[in-house]
Amino acid sequence: MNPSVRCRDSGEIMGDPVLVASGQESYSCFSWLLKILNGIKGFIDAAVLAPPDRSRLDSVLDNMMSCSLSDQKSSAKTLRWLTDEYPLYRDLLGNNEAVSKLLEPLAVPGNACLDLHLQGHIITTVLNISLPDGNKKVVAENPRVIPSLIDALRTGTTMTKRNAAAALSKLSELDLNRTLIVESGALGPLIRLVGEGNPETMGNGCTAMYMLCRGPITDTYGEKAVSDGAVRVVLRKVMDGAFLDFLLPVLATLSRLPSAAEEMGRMGAVACLLKIMRKRGNKDSNAVESCATILFDICSNDKDELKEVKQEEAANNTISTVARRGTQRARRKATEILEMGNNVG
Repeated sequence: MNPSVRCRDSGEIMGDPVLVASGQESYSCFSWLLKILNGIKGFIDAAVLAPPDRSRLDSVLDNMMSCSLSDQKSSAKTLRWLTDEYPLYRDLLGNNEAVSKLLEPLAVPGNACLDLHLQGHIITTVLNISLPDGNKKVVAENPRVIPSLIDALRTGTTMTKRNAAAALSKLSELDLNRTLIVESGALGPLIRLVGEGNPETMGNGCTAMYMLCRGPITDTYGEKAVSDGAVRVVLRKVMDGAFLDFLLPVLATLSRLPSAAEEMGRMGAVACLLKIMRKRGNKDSNAVESCATILFDICSNDKDELKEVKQEEAANNTISTVARRGTQRARRKATEILEMGNNVG
């Protein structure tokens, strides 16, 4: 048997030999690679399923109390990695003592400003441990958490600002936490974050604002957002035509407030909303749904705004198109706008 037709690795006769540059048969190379990959997968699976190393976690947390900035940075990076990769560690950090140790470096004057990487690792870890529902209350109630997140909105890198907004959004899923967050002064920095217009932070900033202002029990928070300039900032961004899927739901949750609806009307929101609805009205669009909701609230607050709506409808059938083709809520709101216009005469 000619040895050249036998695989150098398996010793088997090659039916249709294709050699790579090393002289190995391609099938044999593939099998060898597959074995390695399966071995790696098994190692990773074992690591993920293994119980958390509590002693290691305690040691890392203790290092967060160190006077050495280098030790703090190394420990913060480790905690971020552990909570990124292994959800069980998020649960272990969901207690007041652990949260206090985690945030200890940010209590040292100048640390966050001197080393933005340290701040970023800590804020991302706070986000990670805010994900489990069982952690949200204890994390938010720690006196260092909300102030640290608000400070990160002002002073952090783009990534840190994004993660701080995301953490506030996740924590505000618990109704009790919203009071803590709003009364701590989070709305102003979130509004400024949205006003910056950075695509990397816009989504989380808007979501956090929406979560804090949504629902009838939070009208007080909505009024606070309006007084802090939310309508002005968000509507100007909407008029720029970008990030509509993020921005319009924020306006829609504020527009139920007479003060917000009045300000939107003064700023010329009706023409802007009608333009969006004209362009997107034949689609099942959440942006159109938000527009219809906002427009209904503005017109309910000031019937004079219906004049422009009726002119648009006469020229382009914009509202009736949404009433036929929008989402269920958009169709309902568009129908109510048409009925309101007919009643006004």
